[in-house]
Amino acid sequence: MRRDDMDALHTLLETERRCLLDGDLNAVAVIIPEKQRLVTALESSDIRDRGRWHALQRAAQWNQTLLEGAMSGVRMAGNRLAALRRNLNQLDTYDTGGRRRSLGADRPSVERKA
Repeated sequence: MRRDDMDALHTLLETERRCLLDGDLNAVAVIIPEKQRLVTALESSDIRDRGRWHALQRAAQWNQTLLEGAMSGVRMAGNRLAALRRNLNQLDTYDTGGRRRSLGADRPSVERKA
């Protein structure tokens, strides 16, 4: 891999890290094609600068950890929103014995007359 490709990958990983820390997942998605191109070039070349290679690996691993955290947060937010939608007309309370009781969960039924 040429030195300028390694520099470009390093810069791209730094940009990706900033986007992940800022929560800008759309920008992360835009970066992916260029990152894949640079990684493919890296895989098909003779790496002479092992120190730089290991630094790039660490940066990529750190970004992967950040991405996994962001995705976990998105899933948790989605789950919370789904729970709120389900319980929109329901309130759960607890009695002195610690048993849960739902208020307002009954939906009005439609009575059909012939």
